Amino acid sequence: AGWRLRHVEDDLRKRPLAPVPPDALARMYVTEPWSDAQAEAAYAAYVASFEERPGFPGWSCARWLDWATGYASFRGDLSRVIRDGAEIVGYALAAQEPDGCHIVQMGVVPAARRRGLGRTLLRLVAAAAATEGTREMRLAVNLDNPGARALYASEGYCFSARRAVYEASQAPRARH
Repeated sequence: AGWRLRHVEDDLRKRPLAPVPPDALARMYVTEPWSDAQAEAAYAAYVASFEERPGFPGWSCARWLDWATGYASFRGDLSRVIRDGAEIVGYALAAQEPDGCHIVQMGVVPAARRRGLGRTLLRLVAAAAATEGTREMRLAVNLDNPGARALYASEGYCFSARRAVYEASQAPRARH
């Protein structure tokens, strides 16, 4: 019918939001809330984090920022970036919605993976959301990302729903 599968994601939820354990890594790296001044450096971390993943859209910085931060529920004060020196090596962008805090996107650059930075980001966002009384965290994970899925499960995130994203094929199919 002229559509092709782009990717499949599972929506995950964590509730009730329990107290967030302290994280020693947060003291070893510079962590801070999102600010627009970080946009270009965060975009570089986004590209490094996702360019090798299937379905990477190759968006410009402006397009990515519009998708990730350009709506009313985006919360820079709940979102976090993590630095190793001056370089942003990970980020978690969050939105506060009526049914909970939604992590819109999270990424850690390949050279910084397997150090616990993803777990640190999850905990920092959850702790910031909990101070506002948020009782549920939500996020989506691609089916083809078992490392992220294992991290989320270890932090108490559970399956909620599955959805597929389709896009129009480049060439229309011939009709007979």
